[in-house]
Amino acid sequence: MFAPILLYPSLELRRRCDPVSDRDIKSGDAVRWACQMMESMEAGNGIGLAAPQIGILKRLIAIKVLTPKHGWGGVMLNPVIVNKSELKTVYKEGCLSFPDKFIDVERPAVITVTYNDINGHGKVEIFQDLAAKCIQHEIDHLDGILFIDHERKENGQ
Repeated sequence: MFAPILLYPSLELRRRCDPVSDRDIKSGDAVRWACQMMESMEAGNGIGLAAPQIGILKRLIAIKVLTPKHGWGGVMLNPVIVNKSELKTVYKEGCLSFPDKFIDVERPAVITVTYNDINGHGKVEIFQDLAAKCIQHEIDHLDGILFIDHERKENGQ
């Protein structure tokens, strides 16, 4: 079920995604997409992947951040950041759609996210450290925002 990861400047990377619907969940499409995403993320040695990166224009992200302190793995359907800390930290981010490119990006250190799990059940969780950075990066993808856009803002472009 592996799907190739789209590379910049693919137009799909700039498109805003549609919500994952109840129909997508009931039909099994959401599970199929999640499996494709996890396999593609693993194949690319990534820690996060958004559905548009494999050509699926739905609000679905896959995360696999395993750190001794704050690891998290799974998929989020229709994730929304509902709270961000005022404290921001800088992390050197990469992206599977930009092989070998890494840039410093400043983001909130702690976020609260609402989302649905793969069965459509609502969840609310607080994330920090690398998991928070990764989730923010992937949610940006769902809105057609790329990490290079953050670089340009910092440089005044």
